[in-house]
Amino acid sequence: MVTLVEQLHAAIAAENAPAGAYSEDAREALQTWEEQGGHLLWIRRGNESVYLVTESDMAVTTTLDATVIEVMPDGETYDKHSSARQVISESAFREMHLGN
Repeated sequence: MVTLVEQLHAAIAAENAPAGAYSEDAREALQTWEEQGGHLLWIRRGNESVYLVTESDMAVTTTLDATVIEVMPDGETYDKHSSARQVISESAFREMHLGN
């Protein structure tokens, strides 16, 4: 099975990713996520995707009017009380952004 990161890289390369969702910063975030693991964070402002970042990039990318949605690897459990973040499963994120 092709990984989420591989599919997002392909979408970026083909330039058919959702408008505004995947910039050069997203490429770097995906590369870091691929190499170091951790959680991928999808930052939205209103209905628009703004950033894909890794946990370590979080401090410099968030703004007060942004929504942070954590992309949680399928099968991983999450303690909803430990964070105010919204969570989306990797499979749901894949379906929303890549159609599979």
